[in-house]
Amino acid sequence: FFFVCVPHGCASAHVTSHVHCTLYRQVPACTWYLTGHVLCVALCFAFPYPTVAKEADPWATAHRLCVAHEKIPPAKGWKHYQLGDVVRGKIGNPNYLYKYRQKYPGSIATAYIDLSSNKRVPRRQALRRAVAMHDPTLVPDRDVLVVHLRVGDVVEWTPYEAGQFLQSQRSYMSPPGPKGEVRDWGTYVRPASFFEVAVRHYKGRVRMVVLVAGGFGGLGRKSRDYVCYVGRIFRRGGYQVGILPPDDDFAYMARAWHLLVGGGGFAGLVKSLVDNSGKGQSYSPVPCGEQWCHGGK
Repeated sequence: FFFVCVPHGCASAHVTSHVHCTLYRQVPACTWYLTGHVLCVALCFAFPYPTVAKEADPWATAHRLCVAHEKIPPAKGWKHYQLGDVVRGKIGNPNYLYKYRQKYPGSIATAYIDLSSNKRVPRRQALRRAVAMHDPTLVPDRDVLVVHLRVGDVVEWTPYEAGQFLQSQRSYMSPPGPKGEVRDWGTYVRPASFFEVAVRHYKGRVRMVVLVAGGFGGLGRKSRDYVCYVGRIFRRGGYQVGILPPDDDFAYMARAWHLLVGGGGFAGLVKSLVDNSGKGQSYSPVPCGEQWCHGGK
């Protein structure tokens, strides 16, 4: 086989200019993907490209079929960007916040730090203002579902592979503190059944799914595989799938018409903004045993 790559724009993939082109599909004699402004066509002659149906393990093909994470450019410079921790006060050291502002000028976190320094402005109001000040063109269409994925430490610092997280709900325990104490225990990463419920719930209501994973290009292998697997679930359900870089993601989520959130405090923060926006609505399946079922709004 051989590859033919030619320059190509995102417009032809029918996705917004702010979303990386990560459209992927298969046809009998040719496999192609569109990403970052390059259209690559792989013509296979000797061996047909394997399809998902022929795989014994549906989650074991990350590096062959899930090519999206290999093609999305890393979010350089954003590795330590933690908007959720800034807003929730976990990062409260004045000296650190000053350095934070220097490192991430023009970010939502910096705007929030400046606005919340005025004690007369409530924190939630400061966050709304900070979001409103950020790139006003980052507004999802009415037929776009924004999906928040909790990845990173809760995936990387566990003995589980990405596929195991998809099989059933897994719990996460943070590393022990300096004296060996347990700091955190919870469930953040959702299994396949959670997203499969959403696929059915939004059928005919949305055209495209935008995944938000907080600096996707800078995440570890297991996190990237997990995001890729989730993208496959929605693609197989008939949706177009895209992904956003960090900082743009929070503003985009907060302005969503349709929002599906994962676990964690950051998810609760953006869920609250959407549900109180007067236009958007969040949705979340409910746990039923080890799987997830239809629930919510």
